[in-house]
Amino acid sequence: MSLSDDPTIFDAIRLDDKLAFERVFKESYRPLTSYAFRFVSDLPTAENIVQDVFLKLWQEPPPSGNYHLSQTLSFQISKKSLSKSTG
Repeated sequence: MSLSDDPTIFDAIRLDDKLAFERVFKESYRPLTSYAFRFVSDLPTAENIVQDVFLKLWQEPPPSGNYHLSQTLSFQISKKSLSKSTG
């Protein structure tokens, strides 16, 4: 099972597990940047969006629950990408 499919990963991040966060970042950064790029068509903007989402994840992890990392991050990136492309 990859980290992005593990609903308990947020629990580890919520407990300030830097290693868990780093593993998630390394596994997810490139595919999420590609995903954001589809919305904004600009690599630096896509990278900034993904970095902003990871910063928010570290500062304010979602509350306990059955969250899946890939779905949660993809939703946040979609929302940020749309706001950047229309704003």
